[in-house]
Amino acid sequence: MGKPLRLRIDRFGRVVLPKKLRDSYGLRTGAWVELRAEPGGILLEPVEAPPALVASRDLLIYTGEWPEGLDLAAELARTRDERLDGLA
Repeated sequence: MGKPLRLRIDRFGRVVLPKKLRDSYGLRTGAWVELRAEPGGILLEPVEAPPALVASRDLLIYTGEWPEGLDLAAELARTRDERLDGLA
């Protein structure tokens, strides 16, 4: 384990993990992590989960269980909007 990092919590309760740390654990935008309170502090662990949507040609294919708490309709709308912006 490396030397401890001192991170600031913003007014919304968020902490930004440094890019080098995110990259070393393969954490990308939309990645899931698990947070647990331990006797000595807080433990944050990456969650290994296959992607729910996989691109195949011009389609997004649902491949399994959708993560709890993620709104499928909102995710599809976001993806659609991104693709439409790319066409404009």
